[in-house]
This record gives sequence, structure tokens and C-alpha cells, in this order.
Amino acid sequence: MTSGEKKPPGSKDKGEPGELALEYLAECERRGAKPNVLLLKRLDDASDAHARGEAIALSCIGSEKETFLHRLRDNDLLALLQSLKNKGARVRHLDLSFHCFGDEIGRIFLDFLSVTQSLETLRLKSNLISERGASKLCDVLANCPSLSLLDLSQNALGREGGKAAAVLIGNLKSLRALDLSDCQLHLEAFVHLTTAVQTDNRSLEILNLANPAITFNCQHSYHVAGCSVPSSIDAQFVNT
Repeated sequence: MTSGEKKPPGSKDKGEPGELALEYLAECERRGAKPNVLLLKRLDDASDAHARGEAIALSCIGSEKETFLHRLRDNDLLALLQSLKNKGARVRHLDLSFHCFGDEIGRIFLDFLSVTQSLETLRLKSNLISERGASKLCDVLANCPSLSLLDLSQNALGREGGKAAAVLIGNLKSLRALDLSDCQLHLEAFVHLTTAVQTDNRSLEILNLANPAITFNCQHSYHVAGCSVPSSIDAQFVNT
């Protein structure tokens, strides 16, 4: 930037924390949450794009070395999403895989998505998301009109979470890819999903159900690999 140029409002000088990073720090302090170092860096990196009015992409994966021992929980997620909401940030891609979210994840996203309609990609792989949490989250995401990719792989969706994902296939016309690989699913939910992709869906291109742990009742669980289904490899459905 030359001496005669003006920087966009909210953009940061070299060495200064960005607007999104500062708001995240303030929100963590208000909630008594410990700021996540990697997330703080990602928000700092995204602050200039936000200042230019651009949609941003955020990735804070719990298996990375900076956050491996400090994975996000519900209160941390709330601090992040509230800080983004406070600044009117338009988030296009969000990857929060390998953290430890609980039953409140749906409610937390409900508040965030009430003012944010820009989300296109949401990755929540291996987050200990429960049946109840997954069910509520899928209900909430049905009102996210731009969402095209959802990754809930390696979570225990059970009966209700899997059934809610099947309903999402029919209701969310923007959804192109749904990854439920390596999930624990009740047999009833598995049937709902395979039925939905063949009957209710008009837009989904990929439903990945590879290597599911199929639960028939509360005492027995079976792993299914290489399912024999039309146009599939390891139960990955490709809609043509």
C-alpha cells in the first residue's frame, strides 16, 4: 500500500491483531473461555478479507499440533461464532474437525445461522457429536440455503441423527455432498438415508456412507464395508 492509498476500514497494520481476532479475544474474555491459539491465528489471517467485504474461510482442525491438546468444546464454539456474528462476518467455508462438541451444537449454530446465510461448506468430522446433537444440527442446517457440502463423518449419529440427515437430503436443495462415512448409525436411519438419496433427493450428488457401524439394537453393533448397492463403492452413493 502506497502512502497515498487508504486502507479499508477494519484492516490491520503489520503486526497488529486483526479485527476478527480482537473480537474473538474479547468474546472469550466475556465468556471465561481460553482463546485457541490456532483459531486466533486463522482469524487474524482472515481479518483483511473481512475488512474488504469478502466472505472468509476458517479452518481450525483439532489434530493440528497447535491445538492438539486444546480442542474446542461447546463454550469455545459459542465464543467463536458469537464473535463472527458480532462483526457481521460472512463465513463461506468452516472446518472444525476433530474437536469435542456436545449436544448443544445445533442450538449454537441456530443462533449463528439466524444472521449468516453465506455458509457453503461445513466440516465437523470426528467431533463426538451425539445422536441428539446431530439431530438438532441437521434440523438447523435445513435453513442454510447456500450449504453445498456437509461432513459429519466419524460421529455417532444413531437413529435420530441419521434420520434427521435423511430429511435434510430432501429439504436442502443446495446440498451436493454429504459425508457420513465411519459413522455409527441405527439400521432404521441407514434405511432412511439410502431411501432418501434415491427418492426424495433432486440435488445431492454424493452421499458417502462408507464403513458404517450399523446398530440393530442397544446391545449389538455391526461394521458394514463394501455394501452392495447400485452405483456405489463402500456405500458411497453417486447420484447421476
